[in-house]
Amino acid sequence: PSTPGTITGSATVCANTSGITYSISSVANATTYNWSVPSGWTITAGQGTTSITVTSGNAGDNGNVSVTAGNVCGSSAAQNRAVTVNPRPTVAALPLTQTICSATAISAINITNPNSVSGTTFTWSRDNTGNLTGMPNSGSGATINGTLTNGTNVQQTTNFTITATAGSCSSNTTVNVKVNPIPSV
Repeated sequence: PSTPGTITGSATVCANTSGITYSISSVANATTYNWSVPSGWTITAGQGTTSITVTSGNAGDNGNVSVTAGNVCGSSAAQNRAVTVNPRPTVAALPLTQTICSATAISAINITNPNSVSGTTFTWSRDNTGNLTGMPNSGSGATINGTLTNGTNVQQTTNFTITATAGSCSSNTTVNVKVNPIPSV
């Protein structure tokens, strides 16, 4: 069989990402295809076909995704696609859970990037659970501050989803804030 044509699929991926696909067009006279991936990567589906699904390795597990076409007469030369694995930033926030009284400022939620991926930015969004007012539903930065007011006479809970992004890689964490009503006279 002839050498397979260009491998399609991302040349830059995030660390430990599943469901990544690489593929080629069929090769005349080929009955099977043999794929290989960089050390630390895993082929999860498609070995022997024109398309594979993989899970990338850790940051720095760079190399080539390669494929040869074969039949009973032998194998072709390999087609390669160079791939780079970028780190996925981690995100941590403290405190992860807190309880406040209505119309009281939350303790500052401090957001960090424990694995120190360069260029990481933070965004957050708040679910609209309950009847809580006084803070926007989204924002950015390494701290969440604000005052939540409980508009009903029952405990309300809101969750902040915090996303750390570096390039095309991201990760999330959730912070839970419970807001107690102020007792009636």
